[in-house]
Amino acid sequence: MNRQCLLRPIILLILCLLIVSIPAMSRAEQPREKWVDDKEPMSKLAQAERYANIMLLKEKRPAPAKPKRWLLFGKTGFEFDDNVPLLTNMKQYRDGAQDTKAARFTISPGVAYEFYRDASRKAGVSYQYSHYLHSNDMDQYNFQNHQVTVYGTQNMTAWDRPAQLRLNYAFALGVLNRNTYSSSNVWNGAWTGEYADNLLVTVYQGLGSINFRDKGFDKNFSSRDGFYGQTGVVQTFLFGQRRRSLSFGYELAVEDTRGKDFKALMNGARVRLVTPVIEKVMFESSFYFQVADYRHFSIHPNRLDFRYQYEFLLSRPITRNIKATVYYKRTDVHDAHAGVLPQFNYSRNIEGMELTYAF
Repeated sequence: MNRQCLLRPIILLILCLLIVSIPAMSRAEQPREKWVDDKEPMSKLAQAERYANIMLLKEKRPAPAKPKRWLLFGKTGFEFDDNVPLLTNMKQYRDGAQDTKAARFTISPGVAYEFYRDASRKAGVSYQYSHYLHSNDMDQYNFQNHQVTVYGTQNMTAWDRPAQLRLNYAFALGVLNRNTYSSSNVWNGAWTGEYADNLLVTVYQGLGSINFRDKGFDKNFSSRDGFYGQTGVVQTFLFGQRRRSLSFGYELAVEDTRGKDFKALMNGARVRLVTPVIEKVMFESSFYFQVADYRHFSIHPNRLDFRYQYEFLLSRPITRNIKATVYYKRTDVHDAHAGVLPQFNYSRNIEGMELTYAF
């Protein structure tokens, strides 16, 4: 029996435990991080939705009398990935004997300190370490990431309603098999406001540079070093006494890399539904579509990717500070010129479980 067959009944067992487990006092609202993949789009749309959710949580429960300046947070998880190296699903262009499947164990602890706050503003710094461990002789994909973030928020009023401006700077260092893989410097800004009853809008901007140590066969063609930017907007509609939400987002992304093969203009759209299922069990479903145009690609016709990404999650708080989640994610990427560029056609399925915590 393979690992995938073993994992599925375990996930069903965990799901049952989530439904019948003891009631929890509140949700642990730490963001889920995706598996590190340099081909995955930066999920600014999801980040924008989180800003809106944080604002809503403030309405649901009062702030503690003396909020802590220190926060310990993170996650640990186990999942099964059927295409770790992202090999093409066109079998005539791949080695049938090459293994693509592996189980992955994730640990990602972090700590944050809020060094300034007043009635409407706060600022802090955080550090998070992430480690991804693989089975099935896939240890060449074991990835580590160190990220330091300095952040600030400003609460304000717009349309006679609460609004929030958020700004952060993050430096990240990636390590692959004990060797430096990449380093990045990224600025993110977002503004969220409720312009009418149950209607929230978020606009955001991300700007940054990434330096990859591996430049490929020729840095003028295969280097991914360069400038990365994302601009987007997310519209969220709240319903069911503000316990449910439906979001629509659009994002324009630019990747201005040194290597011409990775210069790209991307347009993406996202739909996300969040709703309670039973007691404190929450269901989330999202669909992401992106068109990536590599107009300077060295082979003609140029590379044109269509990405479809689906996510389904069930989560439930276990205690006041711990939340359990089971999930399934699927990604399909199709190039418009698969006959010439078959290596960019692939599919991927990930199913797993994780615990997030915040103290």
